[in-house]
Amino acid sequence: MKDSNVVISTIGASFVLDKEQDYDESNIFVPRNIAQCVANTPGVKRFIYISHAGADPNSPSQNLRTKWIGEQEVKKAFPDVTIIRPCWTYNHFYFD
Repeated sequence: MKDSNVVISTIGASFVLDKEQDYDESNIFVPRNIAQCVANTPGVKRFIYISHAGADPNSPSQNLRTKWIGEQEVKKAFPDVTIIRPCWTYNHFYFD
């Protein structure tokens, strides 16, 4: 980030996580820490955080609930953040 004026964070949960803490780590704690680093990097003028279209504090999905909480944490650390909530933008195949 040292020589950047824009930072884009695409960090998020994997498709299959075993524990609640895994969602908290990938959707809340890591984005918050990145946002705090961005806020403490003087040259960064814009921070873009990629979330998810269904992020909602009342979602039945733990992934989407923690995505929403992560957005709130990112906003606290870097209030001028641009949050993008995309849907799937590519094909994803699961192979067991």
